[in-house]
Amino acid sequence: MLHTRAWGTPKRRARRPLGPVRTFLVTTAAALAVTATAVPATAAPDEMEPKPASSAWGRDGEPEAPPVRAGENRPPKSARSAKPTEEERAWAKAQETRRSGGQDIQNSEVAPLRWVPEGQGEVPWHEISDLRLTDSLVARINYSNGNLMLAATDFDIAGVGQNLQLTRTYNSFGPPYGQLPYRWWAGYERRLDEFTNTMVVYDDTAGTIRFDENDDGTFTTPDGHSLDFRKNSDGTHTLTDRKSGSKDHYGGHRGPGHGVRLRRRRPRHRGDHPRGTESVLHLR
Repeated sequence: MLHTRAWGTPKRRARRPLGPVRTFLVTTAAALAVTATAVPATAAPDEMEPKPASSAWGRDGEPEAPPVRAGENRPPKSARSAKPTEEERAWAKAQETRRSGGQDIQNSEVAPLRWVPEGQGEVPWHEISDLRLTDSLVARINYSNGNLMLAATDFDIAGVGQNLQLTRTYNSFGPPYGQLPYRWWAGYERRLDEFTNTMVVYDDTAGTIRFDENDDGTFTTPDGHSLDFRKNSDGTHTLTDRKSGSKDHYGGHRGPGHGVRLRRRRPRHRGDHPRGTESVLHLR
């Protein structure tokens, strides 16, 4: 076998291959040195610094549930609700008269704004927590004012264009009187009350939305809402949702027991024309 040697060294000092014994000793010493270096890192796994977790609970960890304390729950003492004011009693009486058809809404005069219900329905800037009770009933608690809502879905039929739904909302805060028993408000109901320099709209959850009239005849959008309200040249009113683009058209007849015409610019029902169509909801 031909062996190489370093340049400039005589042939007698040429490098020779290591023998099998020396090769084994060198290999064993190198292995022991590497093992001795790695033993301190693997011998004590508890002393290793944990890697940063991917979440607050650790990698694939389960959150620890706090212990449940044993004891009895004591409900708070009940308190009687405050007696309604004179304005509230007058408003409630007018609501009952209106619902029973005892007053002609079309020929009634515009009255000054005295009292309207506030805080009921879905208020956009309030904090609301939902708790599903059944597959058709959801409890909604308004943490901002304490109103309790029950959102019920009586039926939901899937359609080609839009689902056919019948929903209703219960408000512990006194809502306006509608077609259902008091405190319940159907999802298809809308109402417009006209007062001096103010228009009050009740949405699908019986929420109160006020539009104050400006000197030029336009209406100011209340804070927290993305709605535009305007009066048309024929005396009707149009409410436009900026987000969805839907338009609610209120004719000369206002209040429950009268038709509310809903105009939508985008096709939302089977058979709608792309340029928009009108459908009338008869609330009698």
